[in-house]
Amino acid sequence: MSVLVLLGVAVAGYSGASGTAGSGGTGKAPRPAPTATYPVRFEGWDDSAPAPRPTVSYPVRFDR
Repeated sequence: MSVLVLLGVAVAGYSGASGTAGSGGTGKAPRPAPTATYPVRFEGWDDSAPAPRPTVSYPVRFDR
């Protein structure tokens, strides 16, 4: 069983070493440029909120 574990570690180490050498690049990959502008503003953000209107035509008493 330990032979299989050692074989697995050797294969993982070999594939990791060959993957980094064959990539062709050095250093870190360039990061993409941001596409959003901050702070984010939405249309109508600064407008005042509309006043609530009643949804029923009869008076509702809450004191009972």
